[in-house]
Amino acid sequence: MTNQYYMDLAKFSLDKFKQILKTEEMLPARQILKEDVEGRFEVLTSMGISHVKDLISALSTKGKIKDFARRSGLSKEYLVILGREARSFKPKVVPLREMLGVDEIYADRLEAVGITHSKHLFERGRTKEERERLSEASGVPLEELIELVKLSDLARIRGLGGAFVRLFYEAGADTIEALSKWEPEKLSQAVVKLNKEREITKWVPSLKDVKQYVEMADALEKVIEYG
Repeated sequence: MTNQYYMDLAKFSLDKFKQILKTEEMLPARQILKEDVEGRFEVLTSMGISHVKDLISALSTKGKIKDFARRSGLSKEYLVILGREARSFKPKVVPLREMLGVDEIYADRLEAVGITHSKHLFERGRTKEERERLSEASGVPLEELIELVKLSDLARIRGLGGAFVRLFYEAGADTIEALSKWEPEKLSQAVVKLNKEREITKWVPSLKDVKQYVEMADALEKVIEYG
């Protein structure tokens, strides 16, 4: 169950990663990733890298980065930033207290039984039976618990933090499975409309970001049982 929280990065091809780097908006400190993308990724391929999991493994330590730079001719500076970018596709967990709209009382009760963030809740609220047991143990009503599980499911998407999980939940993309079935253009419109009406966040993701969220949702395992 633990590994199911994250995307299987062995299925995340190097070519797909390259296309994301070419189109993603980046801060100045990361602009090096956009320089000679085709040429650099040809080098990575020639070094036996075929997917993001390979890349993370190859650049996991300073020693490995130094050796890879020597053998490939790619700069250490570039490889450090590239490795950091690759690892970002294994998103950080989101503390329940950072999710918009979460009742502090329920957060306290879940914390008392060892649940403090999205990954904890994903792992312990997968099935109806597990949620019923957790509701009884924590004192959190089952209906509220299901909402928190759905928010935690959405938090598996890179880029969906505590505010955006609420935004997408309220827009109707309330689970990974639901998000994966949306047409990006329609979802983007729904998110913009909702945020204008309710001001959930200070800004909303671009259509380009929404397309990536839908693609990531499609790639993630759908393991939460909601029936």
